[in-house]
Amino acid sequence: MAKVSVYWTKSELMAQSVMDLLIENGISCMIQSDQVIEGGPRVHAGHILVFAEDEGRAREQIGGFLGTLGELAESGSDTEDDNE
Repeated sequence: MAKVSVYWTKSELMAQSVMDLLIENGISCMIQSDQVIEGGPRVHAGHILVFAEDEGRAREQIGGFLGTLGELAESGSDTEDDNE
C-alpha cells in the first residue's frame, strides 16, 4: 500500500499533535522525520504519511484542526482588546 505525505512541519510538537488527531479519527499514519544539521543544533522536520486511500479524510481532519488553531489565535487577540 502506497503512503503519501499529507502534512509537513519543522515542529516536533505539531507533527505529534497532527499524528494524534489522525489516529483518534481512525486514520493510520506515521511521521517520517528528517534531521538536518545547521551549524550544530538539529532542526527536526517531519512529514505525516498516511495510506493513499486515507489521503482525503486526513487532509480534511488536518484542515479542520489548523482552521481551529487559527480561529483560537484570532479570538485570543480579540479577547485582549476587550480587556483593555
